[in-house]
Formats: sequence, C-alpha cells, structure tokens
Amino acid sequence: SVGARWPHTLVVRVVERTPAVGVRVPGGVHVFDATGADLGVRLVAPGVPLVTVPARSLRGATVAAALRVRDSLPPSVRADLVQLGAATPDDVWFVLRGGTRVRWGSADAAADKAAALAAMRAAAPHGRARAIDVSAPDAPAVS
Repeated sequence: SVGARWPHTLVVRVVERTPAVGVRVPGGVHVFDATGADLGVRLVAPGVPLVTVPARSLRGATVAAALRVRDSLPPSVRADLVQLGAATPDDVWFVLRGGTRVRWGSADAAADKAAALAAMRAAAPHGRARAIDVSAPDAPAVS
C-alpha cells in the first residue's frame, strides 16, 4: 500500500504473501496464500499442501475455502485426510484414509459438521462408509 504524509513523506508498506496452498495445473503448481490471493504458477511448491480444484473453478475464494475447512478439522480427522478438494467455496470435500469421501460444503458451522461426521462414522456398518455428507449438519447422511 502507498500513502502520503504531508508535506514531504511518501509511505510504502510491503507485506510479503506466503504460499499456503497449491493446485496442480499443467506446467506446475498454481499457488495461493491463505486469503486466496493468487501468487502465480511455480514449477514446484515444496511444503505447500495441494488441493484438487477443477480448472473451471480455479479461483482464490474456492481454494481459500478448502484451506479454511482443512484448518477447522479436528486433529483426528486431519490426520486421516488423504485428499482435499473443492468445486466452489460452498462445495468442499475430502477423502479420508480408507476411502471415505466426505462432502463438507462451506467452511461454516465447522464444529457442528465435525460432530455430525463423528456420529456418521460411528454409525456406518462395520465402521466403514463410502460417502458421508455433513454439508447440512442437522441432516447428515451416510452410504
């Protein structure tokens, strides 16, 4: 940002953005910061977690929503996370170790969704579920 302090001072403030998440694209990794600001494409992005986002949906808001969901997950769920993705900011999903696909929806109501996810995982036959939908935590579903 640039500002002026009259009569003789120009103030320039530079804040470095750090990569927080990336999306594989042809030619490398499209990198975004935690707010969804586009940091461009890099050949490699070591240490940056990857999110699956369709090319038509590759926007900062979509990637930032997926990152917010990941950060809001309970540690036990995050430890089982093997893939994270989003089609829109309101359609975030992830896959857990064992293959269960979870439709989370938006980043809102994370505590309610985490409680619904725990209940659905416990209710699944033999503790295994192919798909769990907690996008509406008051009416979760498991299959």
